[in-house]
Amino acid sequence: MLTLIALCYCSIIWLIFFKFKLLPFNTLAKYIVSIIGVCGIMLLLIMMNIYQPYSTDLLVNQPVARVGARVSGRVIDVPVQVNTPLKKGEGLFQIDPEPYQIEVRRLQAALAEAEQAVPQLKAAVDAANAGLDKARSKQTQALRELERTSRMAKKGAASNRDVDSVKTELEARDANILEATAQQTQARLAYESEINGVNTTVAQLQAALAQANWNLKETTVRAPGDGIITQLGLTEGSIVGAVAMSHQLSFVYSEERIYIASFRQNALRHIRPGDPIEAAFDGMPGRIFKGKVDAVLPAMGQGQLAPGGDLLTRDRGLARGRAFVRITIDDDIFGESDKKPIIGIGGAVAIYTQKAKAIRMIRKVMIRMYTWMNFLFTP
Repeated sequence: MLTLIALCYCSIIWLIFFKFKLLPFNTLAKYIVSIIGVCGIMLLLIMMNIYQPYSTDLLVNQPVARVGARVSGRVIDVPVQVNTPLKKGEGLFQIDPEPYQIEVRRLQAALAEAEQAVPQLKAAVDAANAGLDKARSKQTQALRELERTSRMAKKGAASNRDVDSVKTELEARDANILEATAQQTQARLAYESEINGVNTTVAQLQAALAQANWNLKETTVRAPGDGIITQLGLTEGSIVGAVAMSHQLSFVYSEERIYIASFRQNALRHIRPGDPIEAAFDGMPGRIFKGKVDAVLPAMGQGQLAPGGDLLTRDRGLARGRAFVRITIDDDIFGESDKKPIIGIGGAVAIYTQKAKAIRMIRKVMIRMYTWMNFLFTP
C-alpha cells in the first residue's frame, strides 16, 4: 500500500515538473515536494487505518457439532456417506441394539408383574381387615366368658381354676388383636405406598423402563441438523462408549457462513453496524464481494477473567488483543451452496466508515490489488 501511494505521488510530481513543466524543479520545490510527500503520505495512511480500516485476518467460520454415542456398544452399521448432504434426524451410525432390547423386555415383564401385584396388595389389606375383625370378635367372646365364669365362681358353680383359664384365653385374644392390627398396618402401608397416584414399585419400574427405551433409541445416532459429515473414520465393529467429552464424528451444519475478521483496537471508534464492506478471499482470486458490518463483538479472549486462586499481575495485561468484527456477505452467488467459500478459508476485508469518504477510493484499489495478487500467491 505504501509503495502504491508513493508511486502515485511520484507520478504527479513527474507530470507537474517534467511532463508539462508547470513549475520549475528548483531547490525550494524539492524541499516542498519532499515535505508534502512525507507528511501527506503519513497523514493519508493514518486516516485510512482509522477511518477506512483494513484487515487480512478475515476467516470463514461454520458451526460444527461433535457427535458421539450416548450409550456404549459395538457399531454394526455406518450408512452415512462423506460429503453427502444430510437432513436432520437421518441415521449416522448404528450401535448393536440387542442388549438394550433384552433389558427393555425384562423391565416390561417386571412392570407387568408389579401391576398385577397391586390388586393382590388390595386383597391382602381386605384379608388383614377381616382377620382383625375376627380377632376382635373372639376377644369380645372371651370377655363375656370371663364375666360369666366370674359370676359362677361367686356362687360356687365354678372354681378359681376355671376363672384363671378364661383369663388366659382372654390374654391370648388380646395378643391376637395386636398381631392382626400389625398385619393390617403392614398390608395397608404396602398398598397405599404411592407417588402421584401410582404404586411406588410400579413407578420405579416405569422409570427404569423409560430409561431403557431411551437407551435403545440412542443406539441409532442421528444427524443433529441439516449438514454433512466431511471426515469419517468410524467403521463397523468399532466399540464406542458414552464417555464424557468423547465423540466419533464431526458434523458440519449447512447454515449460513459466519465471517469474522480482526482489527486494530484504534479502528473501533468509527466502525458501526451497517457500514459497507468489501471482501476478497484467498481461494477466490480476482473477485470482490460486497457486504456490511453485522456487529463488533463485545469481548476478546485477552479480557477473559477465568476463576482461579491466582491474583492478577502486570504480566497478564501486557497482551494486546485485536477486536473482532462480524460481517455479512450479500453477494447473490452465495445463494448456491456449491459456490460458497470453503469453511476455514481466509481473506481480506475493508470497512468503509462514514468518515473520510474521500479516501475510500484508495482503499478500494488496495483490496483489488490484494485479490489480483491471489492469482500468483497467497499470504
